[in-house]
Amino acid sequence: MIKILYTEYAMQKDKIKNKLIDNTEPIIEHLLKLYMMPEHSASKHWKQEIANFINKVGNLKGTNKFPKFKQIYDWTYGSYRDVIMNSNYLNKMIQNIIREYNLEIAYNIEEVTREFNNLCDLYFTWLASELSANGIVTNIEIYYELEVLVKHCKT
Repeated sequence: MIKILYTEYAMQKDKIKNKLIDNTEPIIEHLLKLYMMPEHSASKHWKQEIANFINKVGNLKGTNKFPKFKQIYDWTYGSYRDVIMNSNYLNKMIQNIIREYNLEIAYNIEEVTREFNNLCDLYFTWLASELSANGIVTNIEIYYELEVLVKHCKT
């Protein structure tokens, strides 16, 4: 009898962790654009980009299971939350978007920081929950969740 090992499908923890950390920052940037300009003609594109950055996670080598919710959350928004909660940092991100899209908007940075942190926390909580249970989430599910969360956080 021949035994075939399928270990190439299981990934090392550090590889999964680094991939999630690396792809979180661009998701946050696109979430900020959606938050600031939910009706912009590029909003569909931003949602597609968010979905493309993180929509699946591999099995952990050794356990052959998906990472746990806490691991996924910590490796995504958990690794960026303190930066986003820094009003000066977030204000600079907003200023970049204002210049890039030639916007004329007034905003309260403390309110934006609170609301945007809430949006990020809710999105990455949902994502970590889905990925830890299923290992994958469909683009349609991501688009729907983004639509609901952006509306929720802006009210």
